[in-house]
Amino acid sequence: MQQDSKNKKVYYQEVCHQKHQNSKILSVKFVKDDTNIISIGKDDHFIKLEQQNKEWALKEVVLENQQLQCCTFSQALGSFVYAHKKGQIDQLSYNQEQDKWVSKTIRESEGNQILELQLNNTSTRMVQCLYDFAVALENQNQEWVEISSLNETFTEDECIFTTSVSFNRDSQEIAIGFTDGHISIWKQINNEWQIYQRLELHQGSITKVRFSSSKDILVGADQKGNAIIWEKNQQSQKYELQCQYQSEKTIEVIYFNLNSSILLIGEGSQVRIMKQLKDNKWVFMQTIEVKDLVSCIDISNDNKQLVVGQNNGFISMFEYVGQ
Repeated sequence: MQQDSKNKKVYYQEVCHQKHQNSKILSVKFVKDDTNIISIGKDDHFIKLEQQNKEWALKEVVLENQQLQCCTFSQALGSFVYAHKKGQIDQLSYNQEQDKWVSKTIRESEGNQILELQLNNTSTRMVQCLYDFAVALENQNQEWVEISSLNETFTEDECIFTTSVSFNRDSQEIAIGFTDGHISIWKQINNEWQIYQRLELHQGSITKVRFSSSKDILVGADQKGNAIIWEKNQQSQKYELQCQYQSEKTIEVIYFNLNSSILLIGEGSQVRIMKQLKDNKWVFMQTIEVKDLVSCIDISNDNKQLVVGQNNGFISMFEYVGQ
């Protein structure tokens, strides 16, 4: 990994640190043209903050006493999609006529605990990470219908489980991470999902896989602290190693900015900020330190504001001060 010649410069500076939830923050997002922030607690509330005169203040509690397993955000819909511990999936959307956030159930529980769920760019497809396999769904006539069970076969002696899932930018590929350290890329070919490539450079259980939403880039992270960036070769259509980063801590969060030029890596109580140069090389910009373990990250559309959710229910907000 190339080191940025300006890596000692402070690009983002903390401007606010406050208690937001009584439990781990599952998701924190800038919404409404980056003037509002909504945080979601794992066993707590949906809370909205509003920025007034450059100060962030509590605006309202949107939903109370939720028992959630995982959450994601749809850029296409401007909505949160989240799974309850018993498997029910709800959607929280902003209703302009009522001027408030409204939730509705979009899929009833089928008895499976959902470890992670991710939407494609247009929010017409969803992939769910269950313990033993993943499931791809499609929104057909406003109903989520299962289109494929992505079940990889292992021997009886192997005790391997799924850990993380992600859709690529054109919705034709799904990456699935496993506890043995490999990543399988499933591809839709002739309307059938099949394993197209297997990536095996990781050394520990995969903690997170994330495709870029705007480029043919995949990032995988594992418990040993390895983050690997893969990029698709346009001739072979296979993903190839672009660069590798080694941390001393387990990497739990991977997040791209809107155009995928900035990569945010959450490891322990730190966020590593990386940027992609014009020659496609990745360099470090800055390391941000927060008070507790990083659980989620978001960056504003103009890259000038950064918010970090933590396991202890706090959020830390940063503003861009670099040149």
